[in-house]
Amino acid sequence: MPGAARTWWLVIGPDEIDVCDADPGHQVTATIETDLRTLTRVWLGDLAWTAATRTGDLVVQASPSVRRAVPRWFNLSSFASVPRPVAAVG
Repeated sequence: MPGAARTWWLVIGPDEIDVCDADPGHQVTATIETDLRTLTRVWLGDLAWTAATRTGDLVVQASPSVRRAVPRWFNLSSFASVPRPVAAVG
């Protein structure tokens, strides 16, 4: 993504989650660096969070306790359990 469209903020509170395309001014607890494809694959359940971090496709910058907690902040999509066709090879 070009320029400002590359950075997004998730504001996670006890009752709601908000996605912002401009800095909302809150203290940053964790920074996640990844591309949209990787994050989408994780969200859909096609790629495990641990696999994405192991390959370096998803990097979390935070204290160790927050880094361990971050995956629990992201629920899988309700479509994660829906079977998807396998791409044909050839």
